[in-house]
Amino acid sequence: MVGILKTRNILIAVIVIVVIGIGTGIYFVLTPAEEVPPVPIGPPAGIKEFQGMEYEIIGIGSSEDEGIYRVVYDIITGKLTEEQAKILAEKIIGDITTEYPLIKEITLLFYSDLISAGVGEYDVAYVTWIPNEISVRMIEE
Repeated sequence: MVGILKTRNILIAVIVIVVIGIGTGIYFVLTPAEEVPPVPIGPPAGIKEFQGMEYEIIGIGSSEDEGIYRVVYDIITGKLTEEQAKILAEKIIGDITTEYPLIKEITLLFYSDLISAGVGEYDVAYVTWIPNEISVRMIEE
């Protein structure tokens, strides 16, 4: 009989062997499971909403240098006030750091629409985050 229990980072296989006349043996084999990547592989699909603000993550770039993981997110947000940009940034960063705790630097580029994103000119806000520090720079029109 073979039983398998999968946790987030470890695959535990429990094998029970019964041999008549000799006894019963229970063996635990710990094998590394498919690793959760330290950074996101691609953007989640679809438009999301938070406190009345709709946003869509359309691109993610990442890099690693000596164990320091950095990510850059391209996000369509529409026009936002500085307060809205900060609230939305804190929500998105919270989601990222909960799922990917190894990330130590995050940059969020907020775009008003897909056209601005397509030409690579963030026109709403530029947000940077390192642990315990967030900076929101609004883009002047």
